[in-house]
Amino acid sequence: MEEAKFTIVRYHDGMAAVWDQFLQESVNGTFLQSRNFLSYHPQGRFDDWSLLIYDKKNNLAGVCPGTKCTRGGDNVSYRILEQLLAA
Repeated sequence: MEEAKFTIVRYHDGMAAVWDQFLQESVNGTFLQSRNFLSYHPQGRFDDWSLLIYDKKNNLAGVCPGTKCTRGGDNVSYRILEQLLAA
């Protein structure tokens, strides 16, 4: 079995500084992905399912803001992400 190329971790509030530091150092991060902007809404309004993606050496390689949403009882938030990771 091939070793995983990435590890995906669900975001929690203790990761805000790491998340925002990654955005500041990236070439395409904007305030729209900052934790301050994403946490604008009151606690509990959305079920935050943002993800942090780490490479084999445990370096942060990407962030993926997101919320859990359902349609017809199915969770659909990361349907596209799942397809990309399966490729």
